[in-house]
Amino acid sequence: MKYKKFVAAAAVLAAIPAIVASAAYFSPEALGAFFGGGRTGENILEIAAEQSAVASDTALSAPDNSMTAIAVADAPAPSASVGTKAKKSVMKGDDGPPFGEMAQGFDAVPASGDVVAAENDGHAAGDAPASDASDDRGVQSSSATALPAPGSAGRPPAPLLSPSCAFPSDPSAVTTTKSVIFNEIAWMGSSSSSADEWIELKNDSGGAIDLAGWKLSDLSGRIKINFTEGDAVPSAGLFLLVHSGALDGIDTGAVVKKKYAGELSNGGDELALLDPRCAVSDYLDALNGWSGGDNKTKATLERDADDGGWHTSASPGGTPGMENSAGPPPPDYALTVSFSGAGGDAVISDPQGVACGASCSGMFPAGTTVTLTPVAGRNAVFESWSGPCYGETVCSLVVEHDTALAANFRSTLPALQDMGSAATSSAGIDAVSAAATEGSSAIASGSVLIAAVQTAGASADNDLVRLINPTGGAIDISGWKLRKRSKTGADYPLKTFPGGSGIAPGGSFIWANAGGGFAESVHADVSSSETLSADNSVALMDASGAVIDAVAWGEGSGQYGEGAPYPTDPVPGQQLVRRSPGGAPADTGDNANDFILQ
Repeated sequence: MKYKKFVAAAAVLAAIPAIVASAAYFSPEALGAFFGGGRTGENILEIAAEQSAVASDTALSAPDNSMTAIAVADAPAPSASVGTKAKKSVMKGDDGPPFGEMAQGFDAVPASGDVVAAENDGHAAGDAPASDASDDRGVQSSSATALPAPGSAGRPPAPLLSPSCAFPSDPSAVTTTKSVIFNEIAWMGSSSSSADEWIELKNDSGGAIDLAGWKLSDLSGRIKINFTEGDAVPSAGLFLLVHSGALDGIDTGAVVKKKYAGELSNGGDELALLDPRCAVSDYLDALNGWSGGDNKTKATLERDADDGGWHTSASPGGTPGMENSAGPPPPDYALTVSFSGAGGDAVISDPQGVACGASCSGMFPAGTTVTLTPVAGRNAVFESWSGPCYGETVCSLVVEHDTALAANFRSTLPALQDMGSAATSSAGIDAVSAAATEGSSAIASGSVLIAAVQTAGASADNDLVRLINPTGGAIDISGWKLRKRSKTGADYPLKTFPGGSGIAPGGSFIWANAGGGFAESVHADVSSSETLSADNSVALMDASGAVIDAVAWGEGSGQYGEGAPYPTDPVPGQQLVRRSPGGAPADTGDNANDFILQ
């Protein structure tokens, strides 16, 4: 009897394979429901065959480049009644970020509870799960089996939606498609509520995009947005994601709005926008602080016009549903030019901002291309630049930070080689004064000449008088003075030169009006509040009051001057300049002959 029962049991067991095969043939869905938790019979048999093939290939140690790792993660979740610590740990992801629950996509995972049941994310069989990986943020994925890459022989095309996408683990290695980008972020909320946060997306793909299946999250997992059917953004269009009551009552035009839960940290965060295939469309690494936006004014973080960097919106509350503001202007940086050697007359910039001698500085917006042209004085040549434009004559550079460079000049007069640029510093002036006192190279004071006069520039009081020393010796002009006479002949002092004033051989000395910073802009040696006008004259006197040189212009009466006055008044920006035929200053004793307007 026992023997017959054993034979009967063996017969039943022998029949099971035939029953399974028949069920797989006639009703694969029923077999899947019974054995596979919802998988079809074909899939179970296919996976079994693939696993058998991989197991039998003892030479296979790792997938090659034609293979894509695919996690077997679509199986239904364990029953909630399963309460082992190990299973609970896997399902909750322990201390890793929310993307650690690879089988659960972007769906929220309860933070507490002895037993946690995984949620089936509803993807069709055959969806390609994320590859097996573990990153430094604790992201854990399911174990994977190597299968042919999507589109390769023996493998159908990749499905539209991927069951799960891991948050980028290495910000430095993220490659973005930029088809849809983060365009504006109100991470600080509004003046009404800090919860009035919103995120604006922009379609940069060149065509309309259906966002169904796309996902957006931050690193902390507070924000998880799953885009669904009907979420779409037209080419160059905007899509608003709003938290709580953000933008209620604000006209955002026809721009689509979608609500989400979770809040951004005011201290910074990381955001990732992924398409259905888990490709990163855009990524913002602001973990160490937002690169724009203002919590006090509630000005938002806006993308630059080139979709590259970021800036703080010029509008408190931002520009939701509208074109971003231009943002603040670029910062200004100083471009400073100094002179070395002797005989340098000026350096002129294009655009304007630098036009001076000896030393000067101009301010230019970041990114401005500035061209600097050196102008050698009489009996001098330009030799080189020290700094960014070394090796060039005309210097062209882009101002990206405070920049300093030097223009190097050389005099063609032998005596200038020893003097260098003695008059460009207080020490040099003392040396000039000493030389004049000792008579080593000092000459008669009458050799100093008035070289140029300006009566107006950008402002009516942009007045100057430039003196030159055309000789090979230094001249001490301490106690010397400039005086002027008005159109009616009334006499006024312009400036008495302080002790230690001197002019190096071939050098110059400038008086300028002190108003509005003009004297500094032309690097004047002395200045005062006095002015010059049409039909005036100027005289240079030594310490005893003797007239050393004089020039008159226009039609004034009782003027200082030599011979006939120059007949025409300078116009604003124009200078009355001493002629230099053959490189030597003209000094015939007649102002009408010795000067020209430039």
